Amino acid sequence: MLWRGSADSNLDKLAKNGLRFKQFYNSARCCPSRAALLTGLYPHQAGIGHMTNDPEDSTAFNYGVPAYQGDINNQSVTIAEVLKSAGYTTFMTGKWHLGYHDPSRWPLQRGFDKYYGILAGASNYFHPTGERGLTLMNKSVEPEGDDFYITDAFTNYAIKFINENKSAQQKNRSSSTWLTQVLTGRSTHYRPMSISIETNTKKVGALYEKPALRR
Repeated sequence: MLWRGSADSNLDKLAKNGLRFKQFYNSARCCPSRAALLTGLYPHQAGIGHMTNDPEDSTAFNYGVPAYQGDINNQSVTIAEVLKSAGYTTFMTGKWHLGYHDPSRWPLQRGFDKYYGILAGASNYFHPTGERGLTLMNKSVEPEGDDFYITDAFTNYAIKFINENKSAQQKNRSSSTWLTQVLTGRSTHYRPMSISIETNTKKVGALYEKPALRR
């Protein structure tokens, strides 16, 4: 999510030169919103009218009707599936939260060539393990390193996927690339714990000087 007048010049450049959605309607929660963004459908049409079923309960939000099955359905088509059919290589890093218990609803089975992230809706930012742990491709993996932080890992894998594909393109001279990076919603509230008070205060102060944020 970008806002006008942000303190980051790279975000400003993306906002100026990127594509902007003109008719997107808030779906109140994360998983219905991502279902809509990935399929171009209303979340109820994609099967996630309320929430996605939890790792701990495979029917937590399955209310017995198609609009509320708690997983992305097979009648919808993701943007990754469409792009892949047009010759794109598709990558994703970050939070999936569109289906957990059925592997046919995981990223690689819904159009992405590579994936690294969390399938569940939330996890520990420093030690994501167990049912809410990390997935690389279709396999469960453990956090890497003593200084692991989940948003950094998502970014590092996004860069890794792009670099790997760049090398492959140079050899084969084929395909285009599409990448989506979905960050967990609360990550920015945790990261300042590892930044000095002086640095963090300066950055936060600069942000709140922006008119868009003061409103």
